[in-house]
Amino acid sequence: VMVKLIERFAKQRTHKLLLVTKSDRVDEILNLEHNNQTIVSFSLNAFSVAEKFEVDAPHPKKRLKAAWKCKEAGYVVRVRIDPMIPVSGWVEEYEELAEEVNSLNPERVTLGSLRFYPVVKVFSRRDHSVFSFASEKTVDGRWRLPQPVRLEMYGTMLRKLKVRPVSLCKETTYVVKTLRLQQKCNCVL
Repeated sequence: VMVKLIERFAKQRTHKLLLVTKSDRVDEILNLEHNNQTIVSFSLNAFSVAEKFEVDAPHPKKRLKAAWKCKEAGYVVRVRIDPMIPVSGWVEEYEELAEEVNSLNPERVTLGSLRFYPVVKVFSRRDHSVFSFASEKTVDGRWRLPQPVRLEMYGTMLRKLKVRPVSLCKETTYVVKTLRLQQKCNCVL
């Protein structure tokens, strides 16, 4: 299906295709004539966060390798670091991830932190300890990391990331304005 979509979008100039993925399986699209009409966006996270909470997804190092392959094949590549979670040692881990992202030099980086509506807990079949990080309920009804923690995490990434633009996804107006960023998610073309 993905191959057919890329080929279809390559034949026109009106619309672009945005693929958002946690996969590392990109080999089948590398030799396609995409005509710069497809953007491949990789969702990444700190390594220990991914190992604990993204159990069925490929390790972020594998996703980074796949992102490099796509970039070398001429695709526009974006990165989404989301949901950021303040695990023990998070500063060093996210700084390490920022360095990896800097070397990739994607078109755009979008940051987001753990956020969820209460009903998500009902459907979760995974480790529920992730929900304990979110202790602040915001006006949109989502549970989030406490605002000072979010500001610290985003600030850490903004200092380390050399790639621009960096934007925020699904964040409160206060945090967006405080950091002087745009709320232009990775999904926006």
